[in-house]
Amino acid sequence: MSNNKIHHNLKDTISTSLDWPVIQKEMKNKLGNDIYTSWLSKIDFVEEMKKLCVDNIDQLRFVVYTRTPERFLAASNALCLPSYREGFGSVVIEAAAMGLPAIASDIYGISDAIVDNGTGLLHQPGDAECIKRCMDLFLARPDKLERLGCEARSRAVKNFDAERITEYWLGFYDKVLKSFI
Repeated sequence: MSNNKIHHNLKDTISTSLDWPVIQKEMKNKLGNDIYTSWLSKIDFVEEMKKLCVDNIDQLRFVVYTRTPERFLAASNALCLPSYREGFGSVVIEAAAMGLPAIASDIYGISDAIVDNGTGLLHQPGDAECIKRCMDLFLARPDKLERLGCEARSRAVKNFDAERITEYWLGFYDKVLKSFI
């Protein structure tokens, strides 16, 4: 991860704005004891997070690398992608294809992959309080979580189908090549 990623802000979010023990308790009350949060990240960030979240370490799963990210998406209710810069929100589309709404930064790339309040929720980069409100909303309104997930899947299938994307790129390359002839 580069410094353009917001992992350090997410750590700050948890330590300052998010009352992690309260969120974990709310999630347990609503969803039962089998609630876990998975962090997929670089090893240095994982070590920082382990120190920060020592009181909740038994409910956190840290993954530095996996060849099967779809297993983590399949076990999730939503994707949270706070960032300062993305080329394109491919992981948002992958999650959407699995019926997961996203909570993500309103930045170039990601904002193209999410319809705010339609397929997910957008927040300003670094706005820890807004990330918390989005998480709280998903906890309080499972119907909204489900609706956004269904809309996310529908949009991903309709607009980001592999055949459709391949046809687009072939047409684009054809147009570019013809402009040189």
